[in-house]
Amino acid sequence: MLPSRNTGIRGIPLRHNDDNLKATWCFERENNRCMPHFHQCAEVAYVKCGVMLGLVSGQEIAIRSGQIAVIPPYAPHTFSTPDSSLVIVAVIPMSFVPAIFNRFQNQNFSQILIETPPPALTFLINQLYQSCEHGSRETQQGLSQALLGLLLDLYGIEQSALGSSSDIIHQIMTYMQNHYPEDITISSLSTQLDYSASRISHLLQEQLHTTFTDYLNLLRCRHAATQILSDKKDMLEIISSSGFNSVSTFYRVFRKTYKMTPAEYVRQKKDRIPPPDEVIP
Repeated sequence: MLPSRNTGIRGIPLRHNDDNLKATWCFERENNRCMPHFHQCAEVAYVKCGVMLGLVSGQEIAIRSGQIAVIPPYAPHTFSTPDSSLVIVAVIPMSFVPAIFNRFQNQNFSQILIETPPPALTFLINQLYQSCEHGSRETQQGLSQALLGLLLDLYGIEQSALGSSSDIIHQIMTYMQNHYPEDITISSLSTQLDYSASRISHLLQEQLHTTFTDYLNLLRCRHAATQILSDKKDMLEIISSSGFNSVSTFYRVFRKTYKMTPAEYVRQKKDRIPPPDEVIP
């Protein structure tokens, strides 16, 4: 079972246009989920218990308790939790570890899923998490470099597989992220990017296991959910600014994405699970 285009996805709002991180961002999360995204950071996810499912550049993985997933920079990826999971995620900007960055020129990790990580790896991840909570920037930088350096030494790197397909999916995701409030269609996207609609549909399905319409609705619902929780706009204004052309369409798509109505969503988030600035599809 992998992340479904019909499953409500709630998680971390890190995307390609959030590449302004100046230092490692490390957090622990129950039942981790995130929408399809990519960024210039390396990402390391350590599942402490449970199972987290992933899709990384079209490759399906299941990260079980005690295992680690390593996401190369610019690789489109998404995570979901079918039942339960407790995960430590480290998002490491390449600019924060320049010595490691130099080794990544046209190279990638040779292994995405580490099924039996050595104790040194899990120790470094736990230490990095603690340092991001309480440590200094210098400690975070040293641990980030040690973690990526050990991964490279143990598992190596290989020539990057990024080619035309990955470049195109980046363009697709970037354009849709920047223009989702507008009246865009797969035909208009095809015209703007100069790729056929069938090629776009194929890449979205291959790389993200989604369709143009479902990904567009996911972006729009994420925006609406953030606005709803802010209490600063009325519902009609939120619906319009999110790109929906009718109230009925918005409520139908929102319920499909989150498995609840907007009112139920607000009640749930205000009761807990998790803070509003961390909650998006």
